[in-house]
Amino acid sequence: MSIDLFSPKDYQVFQRDSHNMGFVKIEGAALGKVKNIWVKIKGRDSNGFSLDEDWISIEIAKNKIFNKTIETPAGGWYELLIKDDLEETFKVDHVGVGEVIMAAGQSNATNSGQFRIKTETGMVSCTDGKEWKLAEDPMLGTHDMTDNIVGCDGGSFYPALGDALYEEFHVPVGIAAVGYGATSVNDWQPDHSPVKWIDEECCIKDVGEGVNLFDYMIKRMNELGRRGFRCVLWHQGESDAFHKMPGHRYYKLLYNLIVRSQKVSGWYVPWFVATVSYTQGEIINYDIRDAQERICKDRIAFSGPDTDTLGKEYRDRTEVHFNEEGLKLHGKMWAECLKSYIHKMTF
Repeated sequence: MSIDLFSPKDYQVFQRDSHNMGFVKIEGAALGKVKNIWVKIKGRDSNGFSLDEDWISIEIAKNKIFNKTIETPAGGWYELLIKDDLEETFKVDHVGVGEVIMAAGQSNATNSGQFRIKTETGMVSCTDGKEWKLAEDPMLGTHDMTDNIVGCDGGSFYPALGDALYEEFHVPVGIAAVGYGATSVNDWQPDHSPVKWIDEECCIKDVGEGVNLFDYMIKRMNELGRRGFRCVLWHQGESDAFHKMPGHRYYKLLYNLIVRSQKVSGWYVPWFVATVSYTQGEIINYDIRDAQERICKDRIAFSGPDTDTLGKEYRDRTEVHFNEEGLKLHGKMWAECLKSYIHKMTF
């Protein structure tokens, strides 16, 4: 093998810059005696037009590393072909230029749904920052999956969200989820000590082997790159509602999380905040809801869905997590909140 390809990965989605265009990052290392590399991207864009299939040369640096960003129309899945002067050809079967969505929060932002679901359009993928795969639950990348927490390898709303966005925009959708079940907004603060997980036997365990959740989220932002994703979705509040955190404290902590993430990442990262406090079946905490709504009214974040409206018929036996119907409706609710914003940003 004469090439070690770092980017793109199969099923990787690159955030488009406008309605019609984005950039595909080609990066890797040339091995052995390779001196020349060419790349070609094949397929039809979101408007149905075939791409220009001319070979593009890529310069190889003295250290054998090569990298190039290629302006590419929005759409996919595209096929990427790479050839070298040793007559070897490599390909990546699924590459997209579309929408990349990050998400954080607690269990309903991870893989805690009753049943696993998968993309129905086949145009949604997910990532843990290194690998990409088709969006079939459980999603890659959630922090509780890295700790192998029991109950966090079920279903999520992300395949349904991605499918709804694909149906609207006709571009692939990539999901980068970093949530952790049963966490408070306090656990996501910068410089906060590692959170504790209380399992079904009430045993307290350290989370993430000392990895701070805020740092974990920022790491994913940096892996995707500056403006390498559309926004962050925040779905959290059940734990703080259950423990009756005062609304003014919740507001302060969420404000700090959002503003610090924008400062540390080095760009204005848009956040969408769900209105959520539903615990133990129809028990709603209005202090938490008011804090979440005020964050949006104060223009710190955009408004996400009010998932407290999804009652018992959409929940599993925990009366907190969603059943299959609830997961799909949850995803569609998020998509409705995002559609007008994405249209505005791409036209």
